[in-house]
Amino acid sequence: MLTTACTSPSVRIAVSSGTDGTTVVHDANLLVADTQRVPSAMEGSSPAGAWLAYDGVTVFTASRRGAGGSITRARTRDGSLLNRVDFYRGMPVHVYPVFDGESVYAVTTDSTDDGFRSTLHLLGFDLEARADPVPLCDTPARGLATTRAADDVFVLCAGDTLVEVDRTLHRRVRVAPIAPDDSTREPCGAFDVAMSTTGSVIFVLCGDAGTLLYLDHLTLEPIRSLPVGVGGRRLGRSPDGQHVVILRPDAREVVVLDVRRRVVTGRITTEHAPIAVAADSDSRSAFVATGAADDAGRLLKIDLESGSVRSTVETVAHPLTVSVWPGEESPVMRWTDHTD
Repeated sequence: MLTTACTSPSVRIAVSSGTDGTTVVHDANLLVADTQRVPSAMEGSSPAGAWLAYDGVTVFTASRRGAGGSITRARTRDGSLLNRVDFYRGMPVHVYPVFDGESVYAVTTDSTDDGFRSTLHLLGFDLEARADPVPLCDTPARGLATTRAADDVFVLCAGDTLVEVDRTLHRRVRVAPIAPDDSTREPCGAFDVAMSTTGSVIFVLCGDAGTLLYLDHLTLEPIRSLPVGVGGRRLGRSPDGQHVVILRPDAREVVVLDVRRRVVTGRITTEHAPIAVAADSDSRSAFVATGAADDAGRLLKIDLESGSVRSTVETVAHPLTVSVWPGEESPVMRWTDHTD
């Protein structure tokens, strides 16, 4: 008989503040592990979010100033600035550390005389450009989705448009409109996007229609939809693909869904508006930050199986983003037990 095991990596949950640029890192018990103020790459900039990097000890942060902004990488322990990239046209709206452990996708939106221009950037871990920027759409970008199993990146743009970018060639290959939901006959009014673990299904959160739309990734045609309630703005998917968590800020509600069984497993009423969500790598828990511009923030730990709150703690004021390490995309070795 041979049994091998190792201690699981310590879970870290980063919550960023839109008030003063502070990022607080909590542990799995929601205690505070590290606190840092986001380095201001440009004088007079405002914070736009923070995402834990693959190494678990640094964080990517975004800030905006005027028509542009910056992304930095800094140590969570002391806030020391390690790398930075500046965008003089285009504000960073989404930052997505890619699962290869070496790359970062960043989406910027630029206000133009004719409206908007959204662009996808592929950056290295040091935030140096690794390819030419990819033009996406002439509206603000609202979400980005990809998985290990997928060959492409899908970016959701305002106006119910889905843009497909080839991850290898790094170029736009398809732009598809999202049709009105057949179950409601209402325009989707899409606000966020995610992909199934296998990459075969794209989930689109139709905030105006009040549904979660399932799209076939090959045809981008609707397969089915699930009613969740009007006003959904953000969604998070568990790494095992079983659960999706939807945030409805105006209703002050968190909706937990089993997307394989296609049922709502929990509806959680929150004291303050839910703003951001991320799931743990074990797919058992999700972390939701609640608050508003003038509210003290709260961090909720939600059990995905039961769709209920396990614990809650105070966090940063006016939370913007939540990220978890090790997440699905974190290159962390995990051992399993073997018995012969």
